Amino acid sequence: MSCYDKLIAPINKEISFIEQIPVIEGYVLVIGGGKVGTRFIEETDPERYPFVITIDIDPNASSSRSAHLIQTETELSQVLQQKTYHCDEYGDKKRNYFFASDLSIIPFILSHGFPEYIVPAVPVHIASKIVLDFASSAFQVKSNSTNTPLHNLSTTKFGEHLDYFNDIIACLPENLIYSYNKEKGMIILSYTKENEICPDECTGHSNYCPYFDREKDGDSIEHVKNLQKHYLGWVFESYQIGAGLGGISGLETKTNLIEILNYFVNTLLLDQTFIYQGNLFIATSCKCHGIIDLFSYDLSVI
Repeated sequence: MSCYDKLIAPINKEISFIEQIPVIEGYVLVIGGGKVGTRFIEETDPERYPFVITIDIDPNASSSRSAHLIQTETELSQVLQQKTYHCDEYGDKKRNYFFASDLSIIPFILSHGFPEYIVPAVPVHIASKIVLDFASSAFQVKSNSTNTPLHNLSTTKFGEHLDYFNDIIACLPENLIYSYNKEKGMIILSYTKENEICPDECTGHSNYCPYFDREKDGDSIEHVKNLQKHYLGWVFESYQIGAGLGGISGLETKTNLIEILNYFVNTLLLDQTFIYQGNLFIATSCKCHGIIDLFSYDLSVI
């Protein structure tokens, strides 16, 4: 097998693996067991979402108090297999499960089945984390490796990538940009301002926000998707699945992962010089808020 084939084969293998993972209706993965995670369990319809797994690094997180505790990864795998592959029965009818772990467990959980929704309830861009984890597996490198081909953008080294960062910023309305970090390649979007808190009952108004009496220059999700017309990137839309509760679609997550990996395969198949370098973005957004992570990729490091 040539060096070229050795590079393509594991990516294609990862694509095939993701394609075979089912998407399970009624199953929700909540990432974070604090206030937001607990609210999801307490305020959503158990008939609509009959299977919920919450993960949190804190074993005493508030949502753990009303959940069935999972102690080991083996037990976690057993629960996932029972619930996802027999989702029409739901076995013992238990709804809420809790597993104490950091975010590194997410690929393991998703490998058993993509939930209908993933609810981010931690201050981390979960969509980017998922992309990095699956891409790192496809490229057969660790996600925290300095030699990974897909990594966070840095504008600190002699202005490297600064034009790309500024171009992305220039495409977004000024009143939508809440903050940004050029060194990390991160842009936070929000029509709310500092010290403003959106009411839980808000459904996300277009063009005008009645709570803060503020005009909106189009929905945040629209502006983020418009970036795709000019720049390489993937968007994870956040849907409202409860009052003040948002989740990204498991089906869209699966689709985006396959598209991202196919992009790298197709790019590599165009030429076998292995010197491809460029930029891309991963974004999550609802109508009023969003986050964009900018990445650079360097396929020559593989």
